[in-house]
Amino acid sequence: MTKKILLLFSFAAYLVSAQNPNLLWFKNYGGTDAEFGTTVRKVPNNGFIISGFTRSNDFDIINNHGDQDIFLIKLDDNRNIQWQKSYGGSNRDWFATSNTLQLTSDGGYIFTGTTYSNNGDVIRPASSYASIWVVKVNSVGNIEWQKTIGEINKGYFSASVNVLGDGNIVVSGYGDNKAILTKLDPNGNLIWEKVYPGAYLETNILNTKLHNNGFILVGHDNLTSNSLFSKIRIINVDIAGNLIWDKNYSYQNADRNYTSAVIADPDGKFVIAGIYGLYGGYKGLAIKLDALGNVVWENVFTNSSNVFDLNSGIINENNEYVFCGGFDSNRFLIAKFSSNGTKTGESIITGDIGGNLFYDIIEDGNGKYIAIGGTKSNSITSPFQFPIMIKGQHDIALFKISGISNLSTDDFLTNTSEITFYPNPSSNIVHIKSKKSIISVKVFSVEGKLVMHKKAKDIQSIDISEIPSGVYSCEFLHADQLKIYEKIIKK
Repeated sequence: MTKKILLLFSFAAYLVSAQNPNLLWFKNYGGTDAEFGTTVRKVPNNGFIISGFTRSNDFDIINNHGDQDIFLIKLDDNRNIQWQKSYGGSNRDWFATSNTLQLTSDGGYIFTGTTYSNNGDVIRPASSYASIWVVKVNSVGNIEWQKTIGEINKGYFSASVNVLGDGNIVVSGYGDNKAILTKLDPNGNLIWEKVYPGAYLETNILNTKLHNNGFILVGHDNLTSNSLFSKIRIINVDIAGNLIWDKNYSYQNADRNYTSAVIADPDGKFVIAGIYGLYGGYKGLAIKLDALGNVVWENVFTNSSNVFDLNSGIINENNEYVFCGGFDSNRFLIAKFSSNGTKTGESIITGDIGGNLFYDIIEDGNGKYIAIGGTKSNSITSPFQFPIMIKGQHDIALFKISGISNLSTDDFLTNTSEITFYPNPSSNIVHIKSKKSIISVKVFSVEGKLVMHKKAKDIQSIDISEIPSGVYSCEFLHADQLKIYEKIIKK
């Protein structure tokens, strides 16, 4: 039985590569509990390094120290595990954002996370408060040195790590209503440390990038203790950590404004992405700002779901802004913008249940991308449905995608609201309602085989009575060539 399942998964993976030009491959890793992949980095001529946090202690994740650990997994070019390490103690240790792992010039790695532990791998005084934890490891993941940052009785949380050209390290985080920026030498010795008090109740810094010979720190300030009211906070400092400017933003007086993704543009400007909205209804938001923090353009995802995240971003080889995240809790999302803020493309991968989200994305050359996140789905659809051998409650999900589908309209997530079909499940006729004419409907089996194809000027129904009972993926093609992929069940 095990061999049959493995063969089915291998065949499905082959079909993804052979028939779908967007999703080249997918692989999940994990144990019987829950883990999340937060960062992926390409190792020159030697595969990938991925990181995240885990509660498992079996299958792909071993030597957990208790509760929740940080992990590193080194993969070869074929995504096979070369080595895996768990780091932490008996309490909770984790990563909060995607910018928490970097390569170092000696072939090793440096990461920064948050820890409540004071045993196992973690060296710090006992405390019920959290500390920022910085760890340098060698090329096979063995710890060379470590350092904790933040007052031990206040509680400090990690945001990001950057490695400078001279090998020095800059770590950011927050705690005690302050943003904190710390510079270390390559051996972990303190060079300087700066704090930037918040103007409101609580500061949360979630990412930091090199920018204009200095740094941009981004996050949000909570205005109330329940975190339902917040403003985006952006801090610009010079290379020595001296404050240049510190600003808060709210989009159209929205209750909540939040960002964790920032792209430093070579033109001297930068782009942030996150969410905005009133309580209970959050939408996606992207803002480009100049070097002084003035808004150049703003763009919102007006059709996006109430559950929406944008977590990481890059500039691709065509000078487009590419962000990753998710929405509706079961859909992975990669989206791109032109340099002037026009929304130009998206790739969506849908899971059968929730818990699907991209945390990080890198470019892999020739219009290809590697994205990492987490999933608890048993199958995903892009464009047809195929099974996942999920290993636990929530697995690490790693994807390679070729290109990002271009949009032909200015509506970013049109496919989440413009089409409905019913009944579903159905034994015969499925009715289709769409704001735009549907000119083609393709139905794919779980193996990726095309089992039905209907063409017309305005399709309003399809008859699935002749196909066997089961789960299928449908491709709906608009007259403007926008494709929508949804799951349909034949009774």
